[in-house]
Amino acid sequence: MRSRREAEARSVAEQAAEWLLILENPTDQDRAEFAGWLRQSPTHVCAFLRASAIDTLLGGIDPGRSIELERGPFGEDSYPFPRSPTEPQPSSASWAPAAGVFRRRTKWLMAAAATLVLAVALGIGETLRSEDGWKSYTAAIGERRVLTLEDGSVLYLGAGSRVDFRFTEEERRLRLQSGEAMFKVHHDASRPFRVLSGGTMVQAIGTQFSVNRLRGESLITVVEGIVQVSREESLAERVMAPLTRTMGVEQPAAVRLAAGQGIRIAPDGTAAAPRVVDANPMQAWQERRLTFVNETLYAMAEEFNRYNQAPKIRIADPAAGELRYAAAFDADDPESLVVVLERDPKLQIERRGEEIIIRSH
Repeated sequence: MRSRREAEARSVAEQAAEWLLILENPTDQDRAEFAGWLRQSPTHVCAFLRASAIDTLLGGIDPGRSIELERGPFGEDSYPFPRSPTEPQPSSASWAPAAGVFRRRTKWLMAAAATLVLAVALGIGETLRSEDGWKSYTAAIGERRVLTLEDGSVLYLGAGSRVDFRFTEEERRLRLQSGEAMFKVHHDASRPFRVLSGGTMVQAIGTQFSVNRLRGESLITVVEGIVQVSREESLAERVMAPLTRTMGVEQPAAVRLAAGQGIRIAPDGTAAAPRVVDANPMQAWQERRLTFVNETLYAMAEEFNRYNQAPKIRIADPAAGELRYAAAFDADDPESLVVVLERDPKLQIERRGEEIIIRSH
């Protein structure tokens, strides 16, 4: 029974691999038949997603599909495609195998899948999923850095900030891990310049802009040119992309910002309406000025703490931390914030060693 089930599962996996090839240049009839094949069983959907994921992961290792994998330990009968016994048995009567032109790559996908399973079992599969090639720039508390990237773009890194980056022939990808960074992007139409902040992706279109991470939120401000703001796709969404495109599923629309506009993205990905911004982030960066517009006290304390080793500002309770203010300060002078907050009857200030503790009354 087990050998029969494995053979049936392998047959479904081969069908999925062949559909992956057909859908590279499908006709209307192909799309209709593919939709019918998916509806036959949830097993078909899972198999197609697995085939797509394997092709994506291993395509970078062997782009030409030139590695011989059909012999040896990963031969015809070596890959038991996983499948739940409770799932309905797939029907093969309606499946006519594709012509021989697909057979070589289908076998490559199936053998490559076996290789991937074994590699993960041995603990070496992590290299397939690792973010090799990423580098980091950091700025210490109170430090600011101006860095010229390898493509000619300029990175202005704010105090207490970190940016990871990886440039390839296809794209320039940067990830703001903490703090604030501004980018003066060198135009290169062949390699998009993308900045990730939490789950938000900002793509430059020959421009200058800033991204600030405050308590999980992302604040994007455009100085020159245009940027496109969208949600970063998860791994599952990237794997499902061929299927969703084929089925005509609409993707979330991106937002375009022009010079003088800004947007706030919440930690859950919810975007506020774009707004006109008065402050120039470049000028504020050069003058070490912190400008807050309807910002929480939590976020204001976080910004001051990036610029100052001492005193550190600590918010003692949410009732104080969620209060919002609009003001501008010298980044190197946390006492200027205290002067303003001492006038607020809802707050009380305590100095304890090198800490300024702010709590609600």
